[in-house]
Amino acid sequence: MLLTPTMGRQQSEALGPQIERELDLLMFHNVLPPMPAMLAEAGGSYEIAYTSPMSRMQRAEELVGVQRTMELLTPFANIDPTVLDIIEPTRLARLTAEVSGVPNPVMRTEEELETLRQQRAEQEQQQQAIDAAQPLAGAMKDVAQAQSISRG
Repeated sequence: MLLTPTMGRQQSEALGPQIERELDLLMFHNVLPPMPAMLAEAGGSYEIAYTSPMSRMQRAEELVGVQRTMELLTPFANIDPTVLDIIEPTRLARLTAEVSGVPNPVMRTEEELETLRQQRAEQEQQQQAIDAAQPLAGAMKDVAQAQSISRG
């Protein structure tokens, strides 16, 4: 009986070393372009990320775990909402998109997210200022009407 290794084992024991060897050979023969700045800053270290449908299917178990955790925590969150603080929403969204196969060019960068959040916070502050000013404007109008009546 022939036993086939699991996909994870194939990746760690066969594909990973093969990819690393091929990159080493390409670098040795000066076939690769210059190292990107981001990779140079990381000291040339990298992690191989498998993105095939089979790899995504394996990683889907991570999402099942998150979903199950959220289901289990929800009743506790009704008593104490801070139990959900363990989950960081942006990381969860990124994990979900990554495992689901959303291409990176579609995803916002951290810098874009920060800019968007700052803009949103500024808009909320402006709206709060407008909301706070409306009762004051109404009161000033009432005072002006009362003064015109008392003079009349």
